Amino acid sequence: MSTTVTPAPAPATHRRTPRRPASDRGVSAVSHLVLALWAVLVLFPLLWTVYTSFKTSNEILTDPFGLPASPQWNNYSRAWNAANIGSTSSTP
Repeated sequence: MSTTVTPAPAPATHRRTPRRPASDRGVSAVSHLVLALWAVLVLFPLLWTVYTSFKTSNEILTDPFGLPASPQWNNYSRAWNAANIGSTSSTP
């Protein structure tokens, strides 16, 4: 009876990626900062519009940046009906 010895696999060699120069890292950090500011500038008005849509008219005028005291879900149906959305007539 003969025994076959299989050699152990060679350890995997990992190639290190060279580090980017400090100037490239600085550009990357600045671009990420600019993109984060841009995201805030774009998302803030959208979010403000959404949560303002749940306010009463009085709440909008007295505290435009505050959260609604109680969500007014009927604002959507009132806007839908006021704009004649879904009506079959073509005249407003």
